[in-house]
Amino acid sequence: MDIDQLKHKWNDIELPDSAAERRVRELERRVSANKVPTLRDKLYRLFIRMVAVSFFGILTLVPFTSDSPGLVIAASAFFVVMGLANFYQALAVKRIDIGHISVREALEKVYKVEKRKMLSRTFGITCAIPLLCFMVMTFSDIYGNWALYGCMVGIMIGGCLGLLINHHATTLLQEMKSQLKKAEDGD
Repeated sequence: MDIDQLKHKWNDIELPDSAAERRVRELERRVSANKVPTLRDKLYRLFIRMVAVSFFGILTLVPFTSDSPGLVIAASAFFVVMGLANFYQALAVKRIDIGHISVREALEKVYKVEKRKMLSRTFGITCAIPLLCFMVMTFSDIYGNWALYGCMVGIMIGGCLGLLINHHATTLLQEMKSQLKKAEDGD
């Protein structure tokens, strides 16, 4: 028996796959099919969802147009500005193309996105607090004390959701930075 026949026999032997090997094959299949979401894609989708939430916020104000047009105008302006800020952030994240730029440039872009996110969050909180006070006063004047309680619960729920979303975005940005720093140190 020569060496080529031995190679063929060796390759023909099928051993059962272990669980780890099956997971690796599945991951390879998903990567080749481009179905593995990257951190950049996750962050992009998060900002796009926030744009959708801003649009939905404007739509929820429509029933209150006749009762308080000033409130609707102020809240709509807030939602438009925050929606545009999130859309701009989404575009900035989408422009981070690791395949076409250096690791250093990608890291700089991630730092810029992080800085803009912090500025946007600061602006949003600064504008939201007086707007929420205006909303609470307006709703309690128009609809009574139960509306006041409902507003307070809504503010608490909205604040908790905002903190969770901010934590998720911050975590994604930190993971992106750490991966890029590792790649930069490896070069």
